[in-house]
Amino acid sequence: MVKVCQEQYPKGSYKGQNSDGYYMDGMLKQNIDMVADNIVKDMQFVALSCSSTLGVRTGKSTLMQQVGRYYTTRINEKNNLNIPFDIKNIVFRSQQLIDRALELPPYSCIILDEGDDLTSHSFSKTMTELKRFFRKCGQLNLFIILILPDYFELPKTFALGRSIFLLDVRFENKFERGYFRFFSFNQKKKLYIHGKRNFDYTVTKPSFIGRFPKLYTIDEEEYRKAKYEDLKEDRDTEDLVSKGDLKKIKMMIFKEVIERARKENLDMTIEGMGIAFGISKRTAYRWLSGEEEMTETKGIINNKLIGMEHLSEDRPVEWVDPE
Repeated sequence: MVKVCQEQYPKGSYKGQNSDGYYMDGMLKQNIDMVADNIVKDMQFVALSCSSTLGVRTGKSTLMQQVGRYYTTRINEKNNLNIPFDIKNIVFRSQQLIDRALELPPYSCIILDEGDDLTSHSFSKTMTELKRFFRKCGQLNLFIILILPDYFELPKTFALGRSIFLLDVRFENKFERGYFRFFSFNQKKKLYIHGKRNFDYTVTKPSFIGRFPKLYTIDEEEYRKAKYEDLKEDRDTEDLVSKGDLKKIKMMIFKEVIERARKENLDMTIEGMGIAFGISKRTAYRWLSGEEEMTETKGIINNKLIGMEHLSEDRPVEWVDPE
């Protein structure tokens, strides 16, 4: 074990700290150094973290925050940069990963924390978008960390060719945290190929094993709040379905499709989209304005009012009575 980030964590920064910095396994540090020292050569790296014991609460997020913090410190010191590592470097959904990756400066570390959509079906819309993103995002020069419960649930695309190493964070003894196993590029390949069928993590030995301390390197309160908000968003979506409110879901999807059409500058009308969704033109405009029920207001509403200037530019659209 070696001490890292001494300047960022002077003595007294966290409970039980006896000297500056925090401890990191020496072999793990060497691998992070390799990533930090080579990413500036117009490279991009993806790392994975899972758990071969219980899939949750093993400390995956804690360890990967420590990895992200040390990596950022190393890249800044070696290249005289000032890249941040804070709550903006952690996302919880694949779409957030795609959006945030375009906002962060080159050589940043971004962590997708327990992104369930990583294990979506290979032909799902989400997985298709993720694969497309990873095919094209190399020029962003990011260090991307993907955290998921189980390595074998990950599609082959990410499990093998696109990731550089795997950290298996696990319980030891009686649910004792702070342990991990490191699988290099070749070792994780053997693990996936020979172990996937029976979800067997014993088919090959790790490159090395190590320990890590209990320490959040992102503000813990901010992190827990962000994770709670993500959980709440999941619950809100589930509530819509459980209450049978499919109309609201349909409205959300309709607005999202229209917004995507606007961004891509596609040649389609709101009326045409309404037909595709099985709703009238009046209902389509009502949904876009966020109204579930028809108001008494009638008259002419133009596209500019709702931010759809490129749709149906040839004429204003009037409210019409349903047939």
